[in-house]
Amino acid sequence: MGGGLVAAPELKEVRMKADKMKAEQIKKVGAKVVVTACENCVLQLKDLNERYGLGVEIRSLLDLTAQALEVNRDSA
Repeated sequence: MGGGLVAAPELKEVRMKADKMKAEQIKKVGAKVVVTACENCVLQLKDLNERYGLGVEIRSLLDLTAQALEVNRDSA
């Protein structure tokens, strides 16, 4: 499920049920880290991680890029 409109707190249970398949896919592939470019998706994945006990790290692509730039700057 996606889009900012469905990020409303009163729709959380609807999102959790709709995204159960996504949680099962994450478990099935054995992911340790899930990365997305969408901030709404980061929030949703964090909720899924907690609800379904996925035990994965949720990261945004922006944060990973910033981290890589910091590491490269420190190495220069």
